[in-house]
Amino acid sequence: MADELQMAALVASPKATLTVRNGTELTLRFEGHAHYSIWVPETLSLNLPAAAILTNNSIVAAPTIILWADPGELVLQGPLVANGQESTMASADTTLTLRLVDDMWMPAVGRIACDACPNPIGLDHSRDRLGDADGDGVLDTIDDEVASAGCPCAEGDVTARYTPDGRNASMALLEELISQREGVGSGQPSGWNNVVRRVLLESGYFEPRLWRVDDHTLNVTIPQQLSYDIDIPETISLDAPRASLLSDRPLDVPPTLVIMPTAGRAYINGSLLFGVTEVMMRNQARNPLELLVRLQNDSWVESLGQVIIPPPPIHPHKHTLSPLSSPLTPSTPSSPLTVPNTHTPFHPLIPPHPPSPSMCSGRATTSRRAPSRRASRPPPPTSTRASSTRSPTPTGSAAASA
Repeated sequence: MADELQMAALVASPKATLTVRNGTELTLRFEGHAHYSIWVPETLSLNLPAAAILTNNSIVAAPTIILWADPGELVLQGPLVANGQESTMASADTTLTLRLVDDMWMPAVGRIACDACPNPIGLDHSRDRLGDADGDGVLDTIDDEVASAGCPCAEGDVTARYTPDGRNASMALLEELISQREGVGSGQPSGWNNVVRRVLLESGYFEPRLWRVDDHTLNVTIPQQLSYDIDIPETISLDAPRASLLSDRPLDVPPTLVIMPTAGRAYINGSLLFGVTEVMMRNQARNPLELLVRLQNDSWVESLGQVIIPPPPIHPHKHTLSPLSSPLTPSTPSSPLTVPNTHTPFHPLIPPHPPSPSMCSGRATTSRRAPSRRASRPPPPTSTRASSTRSPTPTGSAAASA
């Protein structure tokens, strides 16, 4: 009903205009309204009256319209935030306050009943919109519920108990209060996840740990934790689920809480403590003076004192080929990488032997000459025919000389 009244007020305001485009279409335009404010998503439906329809039938337009409220901000407060130390939880009970800005917690979150407040109210209805009855342009509000004198229940009330729907809604929020460093069930053996979170989630129906102060504020009561022991700072975050927020909008930045471990002690000893003078400090020939630092209830970080040796520079691997091996055959570890002194080094531009004169003259000759026929063949026989004028046929050598 409130949605229909608010929509009717928007349409009836001077900042809303209606334009008929044709016989089947029209456009509604809404300008900004400075006083429009909602806590929860607002669902609007457009009901077309029968007087505006040619068939004289009323029609409900589809789909529905959802206007989302602005997301709020969650702020962590309380003694644990003011003194976020390991000793704070080990010394006594402590409280973590969860306060919403520009948003409210859902009615069941942190709802606790007691003898003084058997029926706690849910939400502050001071911003429920009922329309603009007085015509001043501002939507009217009304408070329809008033809290009893005993509400909310005081923290530590022995009669306090979760309401039937309050425990499940409260546990869903407490489950998101977790250490960021590790996941559920892991992390430091005596840290938040394994000690504090387990106590909060295992609280019974009559042992409430999440108390509703008002619609914006919740208190998480953490009992004394003597077993809580951490070695490194622990960061606790709370990403409130959308089901716990009235706006149904996720938080832009989930808040965090840093708990610091208890600081240890340091003691020093060594030759630097005993009788060191200015003259001794200037003496470069003496033995080095030592200072021993010992921690108690603490330890050094793993990277302290570690010398990082840079890797050697990477050079291209040089291969030396033997002149006796083929350039296409890769050298093996057993093959020599250097040339023995008994061989002449190979060079692609220098021949392996000195050139002969015939090579320089450009005439192809052999290194050995064939024996002469004149020395191997006997002389021709003397002709018996003296009257003949025909000379003998010249031999190969004579012909060559002629």
